[in-house]
Amino acid sequence: MLASRIFEGAAFYYARYQPEYPHELFKSLRDQLALTPESRLLDLGCGTGQIGLGLAPSIGHVDCVDPNRGMLDEANRLSAERGLTNISLFESMAEEMDVALAGYNGATIASAFHWMDRSLVMETLDQRLLSSGKVSIITRVRDEAAPNDWWNRIWDFVHQWWGGYFPAGREDRRRELVMSNEDILRSSRFPNITRQNIPYTVSWTAETLVKYIYSTSKASPGVLTERRDQFEEQLRSLLDQVSPAGTFVERCHLDILYAARH
Repeated sequence: MLASRIFEGAAFYYARYQPEYPHELFKSLRDQLALTPESRLLDLGCGTGQIGLGLAPSIGHVDCVDPNRGMLDEANRLSAERGLTNISLFESMAEEMDVALAGYNGATIASAFHWMDRSLVMETLDQRLLSSGKVSIITRVRDEAAPNDWWNRIWDFVHQWWGGYFPAGREDRRRELVMSNEDILRSSRFPNITRQNIPYTVSWTAETLVKYIYSTSKASPGVLTERRDQFEEQLRSLLDQVSPAGTFVERCHLDILYAARH
């Protein structure tokens, strides 16, 4: 399971250094998916549970599915810290989840759809959602990184340092995405699409940015292995060059696709 393996060691950093989603996203999800205090939600590729934990206080139950045990352990820790008792966690790829996971009012997939066999997942969701249920595909999009276009410079550094293909160097190549997410949805049983953009800003320090990089598929501890110390030393040197003040700003938006049956 590629997505599970390359995120090895990333969960600790993912839970603590991935940017929080803006409050506007959760309001949008509740409104667009028509979620109520009785609703059941399925969150696929849940990671450490950012979406599920954010929605749990206002709905009936959330089932979170992810192939990485470390991510689910962090989600379990966070849900316990917040006193949430209406979340269930399942270690599984989205394409292979238990047939008992069904009868949902809605499904969310945030920053994970590109890891999946998207057409197969949509076929599966057609069987798992209620007739009125909708699917939400949430993608983070970076619009600007200041100062000095730092995000693209980090990306170039990772590519040059590691070599080969993303996400795991010469060893692995991520599945090529020939069709857009929107085209996949339109060819599924959920072709009725509404799109929404939500802008937000993230502020970083050099320290939090280094830790964030360890949460990504491109530079998780499982990908870096014994070269991690060398990687970090060179990354910190680059960050010092890009921003001597040690501050970084990321202007982004969430691209949200809501898909319903006809």
